[in-house]
Amino acid sequence: MSYQPPYGYASSPQASPYFPGGNYYSTPPPIPQQQPFQTSPLFGTEQEAVQWFRAVSSSSGGYISVPQLQSALSQGGMNFSYATTERLISMFDANLDGAIDFTEFQELHRYILSMRGGFSQRDTSRDGLLEGNEVRMALSANFYQVDDNTFQTLMRKFDRRKRGSLGFDDYIELSLFVGKANDAFKAQSQGKASATFSFSSFLSAGASLL
Repeated sequence: MSYQPPYGYASSPQASPYFPGGNYYSTPPPIPQQQPFQTSPLFGTEQEAVQWFRAVSSSSGGYISVPQLQSALSQGGMNFSYATTERLISMFDANLDGAIDFTEFQELHRYILSMRGGFSQRDTSRDGLLEGNEVRMALSANFYQVDDNTFQTLMRKFDRRKRGSLGFDDYIELSLFVGKANDAFKAQSQGKASATFSFSSFLSAGASLL
């Protein structure tokens, strides 16, 4: 992977947040490449995912919980946080009991494969990482237009390994956050391009993102 200015920022060199005293055109220490989608059963075929679900859920009445899903997602060197895994389950947990049954799991699996497909399509270097310009393209493809400062803030937040790019786990975290932020904004903006928040409504919107 050739080194690019972190996050696709194409302006003049400036102090790097990760390499003090350097700039965005500095050469960083070598970064171990992430091998994409190595061993998690959730990134395999539908049959492999079904076999995993049945094996794991057999002792819990046909349901899987957040810790069980987190363990499967986090195989292969990826790191899905508990909060992100909880959000993934809540997206498909129709009865809001904090776990998902087989039908809900199938929907979740299709979502993960769809996200993986989009990630792989944009990963032009095939190293399991998205550079800044690739993340920008992903946001634009979903009609999320953000200014440069906001984009930099998002990337610094979700680039958890501080390597100037996002792995698949980071990409999922970013996607879920932006989606929920968009929902919170729409609820307040009434179809307009801007919204006014009282302190209470701001707290409510912020709490929905946690």
